[in-house]
Amino acid sequence: MRQPSALGRVLVAVLVMIGLAGSAAAQQGRASGVVRDEAGQPIKGATITAENPDASPKSLTAITDERGRFQMIGMKSGDWAVFCQAPGFAPEMGNVTVR
Repeated sequence: MRQPSALGRVLVAVLVMIGLAGSAAAQQGRASGVVRDEAGQPIKGATITAENPDASPKSLTAITDERGRFQMIGMKSGDWAVFCQAPGFAPEMGNVTVR
């Protein structure tokens, strides 16, 4: 059984693994990563939401696949709040900067 507090540690791992690659001309970035539980197993169906009130669009959402992978394309430069939630886990939040 999964523990609700485990997602906090998982989100930290996701934020560390997030790859941000932007084009200077387009000023857009891409975030991708893998959501895993404490045992290292992928979490299918986790919802990752990134929000930035100064960007357009102001939020982007992705859902993890069967391998726990997600990808967001079109992130504008700036600071984004990232929210992660999955059934059986407590929701968690972190921050990333897209350059």
